[in-house]
Amino acid sequence: MSLAKLRRAIRLGFVEDAEKLLASVKGSDAAIEHAALKLLKFEDPVISETASSAEGEIRLLVVKAAHLNRLRDPLQALALLSEASEKSQALKDVSFRVDVLFETARVYNWLGNEKLSAENLTEILGLDVEAPIRFLALFRLGNLYAEVERFALSQRYLHLADGSTQGMEKSIYYAQFQECSARVDLALGGEGSEHRAWLQKNNAKLPAYLKFRAEVLEIEADLHTLSTVIPAQAGIQLSTREVAAKLDLCLRRNDSVGG
Repeated sequence: MSLAKLRRAIRLGFVEDAEKLLASVKGSDAAIEHAALKLLKFEDPVISETASSAEGEIRLLVVKAAHLNRLRDPLQALALLSEASEKSQALKDVSFRVDVLFETARVYNWLGNEKLSAENLTEILGLDVEAPIRFLALFRLGNLYAEVERFALSQRYLHLADGSTQGMEKSIYYAQFQECSARVDLALGGEGSEHRAWLQKNNAKLPAYLKFRAEVLEIEADLHTLSTVIPAQAGIQLSTREVAAKLDLCLRRNDSVGG
């Protein structure tokens, strides 16, 4: 049961819960989950070569694929995921099928194949999954369309995801959802104020890469205000040089972004 709880915590991005559970689980399957947790935290994993169960074999293939994708070897990752997909069909637990679909969508996204990435995520929505998994699928669809600048469609999926966020506040994916939602709102002419406020309030708890993205988001919002909103309100035009100078000052005040 502890291993099942550990797998669920990692799937849903509950880093702190996973770290606590990891201490109580032993064996080769636990080692696979340790590697999965390392990948979740954007750290370098040590990936086991063996699994002690059919479920562990699927998780091992998915973790290896995730690592290969991060190392920019998506074709080999897809080969492993194809094998994992076949194995997952034999299991009654749909969560392992979900693992494969999420990772396959991520690989196709990196390859720039928006259609196949979206198909894998949409397939998850057709399965009998719990609300947090539904949230992740909807959020990743929103993020996928944000990356290709289809912002109206992205916002639609993000709004749908917002209806399944209960209990996800401590997930690493919830922070990503807030950052993506703010960015999409800004792109559509809004201020993303609610999402930005959440990121500012929880800044200390954000992992380094998300902290950086949140800080850059604030700079972009400031630049938008300086170059568009304030001049329009004041009936003046700011030169590019003036805006650039203000942005440079903002960067200098932020050590982690401006160096």
